Amino acid sequence: PGNVRELENIVERAVLLSRGEVIGLGDLPLAVQEGADLGAAGAPASLPALLEQVERDKILEALRDAGGVQTRAAERLGISERALRYKLKKYGLAEGG
Repeated sequence: PGNVRELENIVERAVLLSRGEVIGLGDLPLAVQEGADLGAAGAPASLPALLEQVERDKILEALRDAGGVQTRAAERLGISERALRYKLKKYGLAEGG
């Protein structure tokens, strides 16, 4: 993928099209399956790292859209405030963290 938005689209598509709870190689576009080097574009090379990057970006986007109000950001993301606080800490985005 050439940029974060393209990467987000690939992951979102894979989530929608996956047949199980885990995204497999077959759920990704053919260009990615055939060895497009995700690491070369500065994106994480492993799927878990890729998903974490997308999640972190979505959290930042939700916080920005919510004016920094965590309650509203959590609502936009469809998660609890507690889950959002956990993820903020996980990604080093919490105040003082």
